[in-house]
Amino acid sequence: MARVEKAVKADNATRSSQGGFVAWLAGKLRGAADLLAPSEPVRTNPGLRDPNRMSSPHSALDQLLKAYLTDQGDSAVSKIHLISLDEMKEAFGPEWDRLAAKAMMITEGIIRKHLTGEDYYYRQADDSYLLLLSGLGVHEAAAKVQMIANQIRRRLLGDRADNMRGFGVKAAVVTLSELLEQGTIPSFDNITRILEERLPEEVGVRTFRRKAAGAGVSPQARVYESLTVRYRPVWNPASQLVFAYQCQPYRTTDYGIFAGQWTLNGGYLDPLGIEVDKKVIEDALKHLRAMRDEKTPPVTLIPLHYKSFTGQARNEMFSLISSLLNQSRQEMVAFELVGLLDSLPVNRLPQIVTALTRLSRFVAVRAVPDQFDHIKGYLNGVRLLGLDLNDISRHGADTASRGRAMIDFARFAKDQGIASYVWDLKTIDEVKLALEMGFSNLNGLAVASELAEPKHLFELSVQRIVN
Repeated sequence: MARVEKAVKADNATRSSQGGFVAWLAGKLRGAADLLAPSEPVRTNPGLRDPNRMSSPHSALDQLLKAYLTDQGDSAVSKIHLISLDEMKEAFGPEWDRLAAKAMMITEGIIRKHLTGEDYYYRQADDSYLLLLSGLGVHEAAAKVQMIANQIRRRLLGDRADNMRGFGVKAAVVTLSELLEQGTIPSFDNITRILEERLPEEVGVRTFRRKAAGAGVSPQARVYESLTVRYRPVWNPASQLVFAYQCQPYRTTDYGIFAGQWTLNGGYLDPLGIEVDKKVIEDALKHLRAMRDEKTPPVTLIPLHYKSFTGQARNEMFSLISSLLNQSRQEMVAFELVGLLDSLPVNRLPQIVTALTRLSRFVAVRAVPDQFDHIKGYLNGVRLLGLDLNDISRHGADTASRGRAMIDFARFAKDQGIASYVWDLKTIDEVKLALEMGFSNLNGLAVASELAEPKHLFELSVQRIVN
């Protein structure tokens, strides 16, 4: 018996063996599935439940999303739960294709047993389920989902469940943005329909309501009202076209005008960074609406804080983007992620880039040379990596430092096989260096002057700039 337990532990550790553990677990699945009919009715206790809650739970994704998105409660951002058999799938390897149907049938039967007619669930592929438990608080819902996961584990593993505690069946909370990143929700179409009545509050209006609601001006409103947005023409030397306009937020204070990383006192990590994102999206949306019917409109490049997609604000960010795309054309919009600092989870960069790429013309990622080691292993899916020379120093870098930064950045991007861009070019010599180093897209006063609003595409030859 000791040798059997030892073998189980060894297989559990590798999760890839095709030996005794997988064979035993496969047999267990077959036996359990035979005992569980696919049409097993949901058992209820009439003495404990309201008769209106005795119908079967809802199993459509659209229904789950509608319940989630229209919930005005404080717990809405953390009410979607995930029950995953991904560890078992990894342990089985190729065998999972043969046994997944039985494992998922067992899992679904147990889930349905514990849900009511006001609850929701949705099957994801062949290894997980989404659950939304209506009427329960955050902690109560989490405890119930964990209880369901434990029962699934015990049904699948039998008396081995105690010795393999935590293996095979995981329960977790997921957010709407994570589902978008994973591709569970393929587009914003259904979300936009659901949120139509709420979206006006998401773009700018909410900030001004904060001011009206109180006697004084909130920090959010103060920051928002101090911001303006201008547009920098983006030049592509290869085509000799200005094909895009980059939004450039500025903040005016008693101490001066600040841009880029220095727009807010706390830099890219400032907790009010989302107010800058809101302002940029609102201003861009105004111009995108105006250009929507143009035959060949320019791209509007919208810089957004990476932090806004990695914390509690990420659902709000995707709602803002949903409104933006609902009122413009996808090929007119591009996003630039800024602020990939050491204190943020850079491992999520590929997922966020993938999610935004589905929604836009392209996605750019902005960094600085001292972040190379931090981001090097997480550039999968990144096609455009860039440098804003304004980000190098709060008080402005000297000419030599700016030149070294451009050279180091271009070499790093080339080593990674990624196209590069550079912003804030101020002199003809900097433009010549950028051309020599092979940067794909350029902007700055040495290329073209900033504008109050984006204009049309136009030709701009190399000779006209450098001569």
